[in-house]
Amino acid sequence: MKRDLGRFDEAEADLLAADSVYREHSEWVGVANNLHSLADLALDRGDLARAAELYRETIEVEREWGASEGSRGLAYCLAGLASVLAERGLVDDAARIWGAVCAAEESIGFRMMAFERRRYEQRLAPLEGTAAWTSAQQLTLEQVEGRFASSVD
Repeated sequence: MKRDLGRFDEAEADLLAADSVYREHSEWVGVANNLHSLADLALDRGDLARAAELYRETIEVEREWGASEGSRGLAYCLAGLASVLAERGLVDDAARIWGAVCAAEESIGFRMMAFERRRYEQRLAPLEGTAAWTSAQQLTLEQVEGRFASSVD
């Protein structure tokens, strides 16, 4: 992907063009996936406010249009929001969200795609095993979203 090669402007242009097509055809799964990719692009660029905004928008689209595959989409977005929090130095909230995401992977029975997981792990892996991370292992994704993801603005 162009984003992974550091060709951010080209990647953004492609994603915005795709977003227009998905919306025109009411392909809400495509819209949600594309918004998430735009959020990851903003995270990679260091535009934390835009990344947080796009992760939240992705969650809204998934909820409104049933575009997600269960909790998987929420897990990816929460991992992104946790990365934003970690970058901002809010490590306890980031650790709690990441702890719940890691636990959800086990309970849901899925693993994030390796290249996506690496993006988040580079910011969040150091938080694994902390008290905040451990305490969140019993929380659902919806619980951590309500309690901690709201601190991302």
